[in-house]
Amino acid sequence: MKRIAKIILGAVGLTVVVGVGSLVLFAWWFVHPVVVQTRAGRTYMNSLNEKDIQQWVDRSKLYLINYVPRAHPTNSVPIPPELKALKIVRIYVWKDTVWYLWVGGLDHTALEVKRLHDDAFEVTAIYSDEESKVIWRTESSNNIIRLPLVTPPTNGESS
Repeated sequence: MKRIAKIILGAVGLTVVVGVGSLVLFAWWFVHPVVVQTRAGRTYMNSLNEKDIQQWVDRSKLYLINYVPRAHPTNSVPIPPELKALKIVRIYVWKDTVWYLWVGGLDHTALEVKRLHDDAFEVTAIYSDEESKVIWRTESSNNIIRLPLVTPPTNGESS
């Protein structure tokens, strides 16, 4: 009787160890790429300067000019190689907004460029679904452009 109890206890223990190990490996397999992508997007968005942001606005203007409703079923467009190098996984284009996405699905990390009106734009760093920050805005009035209104967070701020 003692031998059977030890075998059953050993089998139950082994099952628990294998089950917990499998859950840990699955969590690592699922979560690690999201963490890497989120970190890449956050790092890049925090490093943007005024010249870089203007290039994003100019790129977005082209997407918005060429926007055709329902041209792509998901509103996503092909990603150019230079944006793939930044680890961007998808570009969404809507009527007045372009999202450059690092992480999508359960959470989002993206650079949002929104046309406010005519030639006025707002650039928002979306770090997660709960945290975002407007990092740049143009307000055009009689060809006078004031920028930047908001600066990106420093590296010392928490994630």
